[in-house]
Parts: sequence; structure tokens; C-alpha cells
Amino acid sequence: MGRVELIKELEEFFGKRVFAIIYNPGNEEGIKEGDEKYFQDFIEKVIKKEDIKECIFVLSGFGGNLRAAVLCSQIIRNNLEKYSILIPTVACSSICYFVLQSDCLFLGRKSILTQIDPIFNYDGEDLRAIKHLSDQDPRIRELSHAYYNPVFENLKRIIQDRPNVFDKNVSKRVARKTDYFIKLVDYWMGEDLHESGLNLKNLNELKVNYSVLSEDIIEKAKTLVRECLEELFDEKQRFMIQTNKIYKEDGKTYFGGIFYS
Repeated sequence: MGRVELIKELEEFFGKRVFAIIYNPGNEEGIKEGDEKYFQDFIEKVIKKEDIKECIFVLSGFGGNLRAAVLCSQIIRNNLEKYSILIPTVACSSICYFVLQSDCLFLGRKSILTQIDPIFNYDGEDLRAIKHLSDQDPRIRELSHAYYNPVFENLKRIIQDRPNVFDKNVSKRVARKTDYFIKLVDYWMGEDLHESGLNLKNLNELKVNYSVLSEDIIEKAKTLVRECLEELFDEKQRFMIQTNKIYKEDGKTYFGGIFYS
């Protein structure tokens, strides 16, 4: 079954438009600075043109530039009344910002969301900022705060400014007390490994609005991700937004996929 057909089957199940945002794991850059223009292009050519108010994004990716992820997810947030994220396999690091700014999260039992804390390179070594805020080396300590502080503030802004993926009472609680935000940082930024995933118990304690889907729907979404990845590998492109349409451009036919390098 092709990508377009899979998208249409998911649309029939959800009763609304479905798109897939898929980043090529073979490209080390992942989401990168400047991707905002591509998401704005998608908004203009698809969302606004077709007057879409609400939709679901199947998401798969391995992170990249955090600032770009925040901006791209904000573009989606600003141009839709509601959007949900479906993660059939994995969403890593900064890609999770698409989840944070959504209205609802759909998962399978084995879906993975990793830590969202920033990583920086120092003297040829990748370091997690949150783990080096009190480093004995003053330069490492300075860099850690420089990378961590904006992430901390962005996270607080997203939680306080609804809509977001958290229960509506969370924003009020964060404004009054620090206990919830401390727990959020511990679970989604402070685990031992950057690859550490959040489990359903963590999501419940963080009051994330999520639903676990049936295995047959998750399998369809996984197949869609695999089909998209195969196309990304063939086309040697960095990421794509899959739609239910067939696009023709410069003499080529793209079966529902808008590709970005």
C-alpha cells in the first residue's frame, strides 16, 4: 500500500485531515535553522489554501536545532485551531516540541519520546547542558547555562500559554507553584541518558493529554513512516511532509510528499 492510501486510511479512522512530518535519520542535521520557511510554505500552500482548521500529524524524527523546532511548531500552532500528534515509533529531542505545542498526543504501547534537554559540543565532545550546570570547569559551566536557560524559559512559556498538550489546570498550577515544573524538568530533561524515554506513567504524572491507539492503527502509521523513509532515502532529502495529494513539479510526480533538503 502506498503513502497516499495509508494517509487516506488514517484520515478515515480519525475523521479529519492527516499529514506526516518525517525527518531522515540518515541526515545528521535533522531539523535545522531555516526550516521555518518550509513550514510556512506548507501552511500557505496546503493549510490556508484548503482552509484546514484541525488535523493530525504523524511525527518521526531524531532531533536537531532546538530553536528551529520551537519556531516550526509555533508556526503550526498559530495557523490551526487544533492539532494532534501521532507518534507510532519515536520522536527525539527537539522534535518533541511539536508534541508540547499540540492539543493531544496519540501513541502506541511502544512509542518513544526521548529527553528534550539541549546538547552542545565542547572540545570535540557532546555534552548535555543540564548535567553540567555546576561543572568545575567555568567555561563548560558558562556554556551549559547559555544553552539550558533559553530552553527552560521556552518550556515554561509553552506550559503557561495555552493551548498545549497538558491538562488545562497545569498552566494555573505552574503559575502558583514550582513542584509541577520541577517534575517536568526531571522527567523530560533530567534522566540519565539523553535517549531515555518517557513511559506512560510519566505522561500520566505530567498530566499530558494522550491516548493509546489500537495496534492495527499504529501498524498503519508505522508502515506510513517506513514508506516515507524509503522515499527520503531514495530522493536523498532531509525531511518531508506527506499529504493525501499527488503533486507534480518540474516534470516529477510526488505521491503526496512535499520534500525539503
